[in-house]
Amino acid sequence: MAPTPGPTIHSAEAMYDTPYGRLECRWSIEIDADLFHMDLLIPPNSRARVVLPTPEKLSQPAASRGDGDDLWVGSGRHHFSAPFEWRKYTREWPPKPLIPIMRKPEPEDIA
Repeated sequence: MAPTPGPTIHSAEAMYDTPYGRLECRWSIEIDADLFHMDLLIPPNSRARVVLPTPEKLSQPAASRGDGDDLWVGSGRHHFSAPFEWRKYTREWPPKPLIPIMRKPEPEDIA
């Protein structure tokens, strides 16, 4: 799980039914307190890599954000909070999609 908050996105949630059970991720930014909150539900017999957003990690593509500081969590409910100064966060927005290796990227200009 490597959330990517943006200049106009302050919360998101997603659910997915895996073969092991439901996977859920909800995150939000507490704007007044400059805090990032994330709640995870990991299905039984599973684990997830958690990468909390920091300016250093958000400047990298999502697929390469792991640097050894990541946290692996097992099945169950988990809550994470971290400082996040969203006013200082700048990034090209919207983020570029991750292209599967079997597909060629679409052209930037659509005529």
